[in-house]
Amino acid sequence: SWANPEKIKHGQISKEIELHLMIENPLPVITQWKKLIPQTKRAIIHAEISRPLSPIIDQIQKMHLEVGIAMNPETNFREYMHDLKRANVILLLGVHPGKSGQKFLGESILQKIKKAKSLFPDTVIAVDGGINKENIADIINAGASQLCTSSSIWNEKDPTTAFINLQNIASIK
Repeated sequence: SWANPEKIKHGQISKEIELHLMIENPLPVITQWKKLIPQTKRAIIHAEISRPLSPIIDQIQKMHLEVGIAMNPETNFREYMHDLKRANVILLLGVHPGKSGQKFLGESILQKIKKAKSLFPDTVIAVDGGINKENIADIINAGASQLCTSSSIWNEKDPTTAFINLQNIASIK
């Protein structure tokens, strides 16, 4: 995670940047990144923040960025339907926010992925947390089309091979 776009703004960034902001007031950070890093493509905000999401989504869209809404494992879709319909990406957390390396929460998350895919069939359903070679196929088969994994790659002796192995499993799901 990079908290300061000033540190990388002069680098040769050839990839698009996605911000996943687990903060209460995301707009100042999004604005700074968009200003300093033109490759910023998407801003993901958390449904559970205490601020109304709609005005934040409006501002993100005015910046010509894609909107993502992240949801904690226990968060229900019902309360956020209006905002979720406006999202380009719905990011479902497969773990509770916190330390990397947590175990995927299992069947309840797989059911949530299936429900998200049925409610929002034209929206990218992403999953972050607890993804590994044992569960990646089930997560994709449930309806996820974008995955975020960290420890199942970086905690291996050979991260490149670990990444390639995950890609291979995902492609034959």
